[in-house]
Amino acid sequence: MTKRSECLKISSLFCVVRIELDMGKSIILLRGLGRDARHWGEFPKLIATAMPEFKIHTIDLPGTGEFYDIKSQLSIKAIAEFMDTEASKKNMISDETYIVGLSLGGMVTAEWSHIRPGKIKKIIMVNSSFSNWSRFYHRLSHKVYYDFIAMFFMSTKRREETILKIVSSNTEQYEKVSKAWQNLWKTKPFKVSTVIRQLVAASIYKLKNLPQQPVLFLASEQDKLVSPQCYRDIQRHTDWPVISHPTAGHEMPMDEPEWVIEQIKAFLG
Repeated sequence: MTKRSECLKISSLFCVVRIELDMGKSIILLRGLGRDARHWGEFPKLIATAMPEFKIHTIDLPGTGEFYDIKSQLSIKAIAEFMDTEASKKNMISDETYIVGLSLGGMVTAEWSHIRPGKIKKIIMVNSSFSNWSRFYHRLSHKVYYDFIAMFFMSTKRREETILKIVSSNTEQYEKVSKAWQNLWKTKPFKVSTVIRQLVAASIYKLKNLPQQPVLFLASEQDKLVSPQCYRDIQRHTDWPVISHPTAGHEMPMDEPEWVIEQIKAFLG
């Protein structure tokens, strides 16, 4: 065998290996209202360690993080189409793709499942809600209306501290996480208009067609941002398994990461 033939054989073998890797299994993590991929904290590393057979990806919604200078779309369907385009560019979509969507990210995940029915195999929603099943004052709990409006006029420090108290029930991590979130504003800050546009998209979104794929729904009983009544509404209108955590807040992957990963592993296994 000539050296050229050997090189071609090695090159072909490398291509086959690369193709097999590209056709593997991946998990895409989607954040929610006014947050970007950096707000996942240690969760992507934890799930990557616990589930090494999956390639873990994080991606930002339009108007946040990497896409902070892009105007957020006014419909969940349009946001899902944007996510599909960007995830494809970044080679995040494999033959077996699984998506974990938190809050608004869960709504996007539900819509995204219709775009890629052959590639997206299962989806996990965490603390999401839908306007055709739940009251608006449950989807954004009436208990946080004052704080939510006031946040637009607060300093960065006070705003992030206020948000954390609303979305997390783990008081031991407040100081550390609050400082980390404040630092995120120094680069890639999101605009108030992004939050407003995301709120409009979320408020009018109806889940008209259920995903064809298996769905796991994780719900927090101590959610202060979204009333747990929304999760009972989902249980009433679907046959999805709805698994509740008794003490986690809206930021369940931050409050109880090990528990969340355990549920995801069991569902995908």
